[in-house]
Amino acid sequence: MLDLLPASFPAETIPDGNVGMPHHLIYPLVAGLVPAFRLWDWYPRREPWLYLSGILAALFGFLAVWPYYPAVGAGLTGAGLLAALAGLCRPVWWEYWPRRHQIVMAALVAAAADDWVSHALGWPTPLDLAFKRWGIEGSALIIVAVAVVGFVLLRFIPERDYPQPVR
Repeated sequence: MLDLLPASFPAETIPDGNVGMPHHLIYPLVAGLVPAFRLWDWYPRREPWLYLSGILAALFGFLAVWPYYPAVGAGLTGAGLLAALAGLCRPVWWEYWPRRHQIVMAALVAAAADDWVSHALGWPTPLDLAFKRWGIEGSALIIVAVAVVGFVLLRFIPERDYPQPVR
């Protein structure tokens, strides 16, 4: 068990030497803002505030804090990711949000968490192994193929009876 823990937290003081480089923590979290704002507009008084604040905390921790205070930034990023996942599991929101949005939002947070686990704990993760094996181009093709298949599969998820969006 102790072998799984890094010698220091975080495992990388500055992720990949520069947080400004493309990271698969940044892009999924920014993309996760789109369904959050759509739901915010559709369902007044049932806004995804915990999910949204978790995303913003994770982005702030990764981009602004981690380069200067690595342990605090890694901790804030991890806490933000946990808050975003917890926001998706809140029963009031789970009851009203469309399933497709919930699945997409959870997948985006999971993709971001993959990068956090890699940089903060130093564990090999599936997306990082794909980038190392196939490079940026090959990994981008795989991600696009998975996104297209996921989009097609999401069309087959049955809708539930939830209140219509408030206009």
